Amino acid sequence: MLSNQKPSRFLSVKGVAFTAFALALLMSVTAFASGSSRFAFIDSATEFFGMHNNVTTTSVAQPLTPANVSVSLPAGPINTSNGATLVIPITVGTLTGGASPDIISYDANLDFNSSFMVPASPAFTQTGTISAGMLMTVNTSNAGHMTISGFQANPAADCCGQVLLFVRFTVVGNQGDTSPLAFADYTDPANAMHPAFNWNEGDPLPSPITNTSLQIPAATFTNTNTPTPSSTGTGTATNTSTPTNTSTATSTATNTNTPTPTPLCLQVDIDDKVTTTGSNVFLSVTTTDTTSKGAFSVDTHITYDPSMLQLDTAFPGSQLGVTLGAVGSSNSSNMLVTNPSSGLLIVSLFSVNPFVGAGSLVDLHFIALGAPGSFTPVYFTPWTQPPYSSHDADGFRYNEDTPGTCVTNGSVTIAGTDTGVITYGNSILAPAPRHIPNTTVDGFGSPNVTTLSDAFGMYTLTGFGLGAYNIIPSRADVVAPNTHGTSISANDAAKIQQRVVGLPIPWNATQTFVADVTGNGQVTSDDATGVASWVVSLPSGYFQSGSWKFAPTIVTHPFVMNETDSFIGYLMGEVTGNWCDPLEFGPGQCNPFGYTVAGSRAASGPQRETTVTARNVAAAVGSEFVIPVDVAGIANKNVISYQFDLHYDASVIQPAANVVTLANTVSGRLAVVANPLTPGVLKVAVYGAYPIDASGILLNFHFNAIGEMFRTSPLTFENFMFNEGEIKTILNSGQVRLTPAVANTTAD
Repeated sequence: MLSNQKPSRFLSVKGVAFTAFALALLMSVTAFASGSSRFAFIDSATEFFGMHNNVTTTSVAQPLTPANVSVSLPAGPINTSNGATLVIPITVGTLTGGASPDIISYDANLDFNSSFMVPASPAFTQTGTISAGMLMTVNTSNAGHMTISGFQANPAADCCGQVLLFVRFTVVGNQGDTSPLAFADYTDPANAMHPAFNWNEGDPLPSPITNTSLQIPAATFTNTNTPTPSSTGTGTATNTSTPTNTSTATSTATNTNTPTPTPLCLQVDIDDKVTTTGSNVFLSVTTTDTTSKGAFSVDTHITYDPSMLQLDTAFPGSQLGVTLGAVGSSNSSNMLVTNPSSGLLIVSLFSVNPFVGAGSLVDLHFIALGAPGSFTPVYFTPWTQPPYSSHDADGFRYNEDTPGTCVTNGSVTIAGTDTGVITYGNSILAPAPRHIPNTTVDGFGSPNVTTLSDAFGMYTLTGFGLGAYNIIPSRADVVAPNTHGTSISANDAAKIQQRVVGLPIPWNATQTFVADVTGNGQVTSDDATGVASWVVSLPSGYFQSGSWKFAPTIVTHPFVMNETDSFIGYLMGEVTGNWCDPLEFGPGQCNPFGYTVAGSRAASGPQRETTVTARNVAAAVGSEFVIPVDVAGIANKNVISYQFDLHYDASVIQPAANVVTLANTVSGRLAVVANPLTPGVLKVAVYGAYPIDASGILLNFHFNAIGEMFRTSPLTFENFMFNEGEIKTILNSGQVRLTPAVANTTAD
């Protein structure tokens, strides 16, 4: 048995934190194991971590009689209604003093009718209770049973109005249904036994244990009986010594029942509110229609957590932060408000006239103190006060409990936050790491919330309500090859092609993922073609190229407190790992080679420049002709891809059916994808597994001459790029001149 001596007060902060962590970690393993107590483990663990000042063996003539600590649920039956959320306090007696050891743990099992109510989410609230500092484990997976375990290293102390824990349920039953809510021994499907209630290892004793019950009051009906009697009587009397009376009576009664449901109770509710720290928040105590119900007065006790809510006593016209509502004012009520202890309000209304209407009886004005993500119930609190001890079980009373009431408790939630960072998942080249700005982060719940990540990929979501939220990042697909420098290029298609043919290039699992733009789980030549098709902006055929995917795709929080989430983004088709956003790094900093993509670049440094020249040609009107493009200085530079836009005069020449060919050129081992759909612009991407190894004709254009004689069309390159821009390139434009001469003659 654990020594009665408390842990040393001279333990360092780190030591205490480590002890608590270790205890929590080890204890969680057995939280719902067999019925054997985990308290013995706490004994040994406490000694192991040096939490006993000393261990002595004492001979005791007579054992101490364990003290009792009561455990109670509110007096019942508790009236409720379908769909209501119940916040039910478990209250206990004095924990400190007496002959019993300090309380550091408890185990319990609550039984209930699962067709009447089910555990809410969350299933319990420990804020503002004796259990506030405990590690809590609650199992609600077995229908009709809520199994609870709570423990901590230091002894529990009297506090919080002696509320041990709030348990929360959602009512799913119908009118007339009932349910017990009782502490009961339970053996689960794994044959583990859970006690009705156990302090420590049974010392002190949980006595007395007070259970409760709940009900949804049944409707009463007014029966309208319409009897239709039909009676025929025939009496024949013969005055003899033996009178014979003959009487025939026929009665036919037809009962027509018109049910008129009459509620047994007036529904009285406290609001649920979501607010922010430091804000003013008011909760209304509302009632259904009081007209003609003969209610002249109200008495109620309301409990709240003073560490989370502070009465706004300065609110204009209030008594201790309480003001009359519309119904409370309807009979010119007098109001008396007292605050006899921290966290308790007692409100009385009284008048010689009855209340009229439905709506607010009183409004409670608070200032929110709690941290983001915290929660506190605000609930009607039963009280015992002669001579009314049997008439105020639900914490609210009209007159002397006539008319009857059904109550629903309220709550205040301090809106939580969700912060995080979104990073790029394929940062192979410098700069690294990289973040993803302007990413939409949505929180889907009630209400929905949304935000954008900033220049460093950081985001903060606020404005959450109650209940579960799904956090989902998203970013619009990139539908054109104009994203931040080199990002997705023909070089990505070439690298995919190298991977397909098994060349020994650096490659990782992330590249496999982003290369699979077809989404079939494999990397094939189709993926390379899909990327190249995206580069030239073909309207279809590039599959998922340019789309964003995130991991994880979704994060779910049953209740948003102060959450921190991180997401990794992947740009499909960008296998070389050179994407970045200039919003983070500044204009011109996203190309790892320091070049810009648009236009040509003059030669510099010791490396010999590469020159691309479109020839000047003369073409006969009405003919199809060829324009060779020459390249010099390309050998030994490992060029496996290039891309460009060619601008021309669409009123003079038009692309032929097969507008670009690579046969018999230095690009002969590469593949080409061209997009001639925009008049005046030809987009071309060339890629492959094997590099260009010699100078010569790079490719051939095929055009039709459609203009008039002697007209000319420029041939101008734009956005030309070998690989991903690392090859210094000089571009020489060409020209087409239409003549009546034989087609395809060199003009100079």
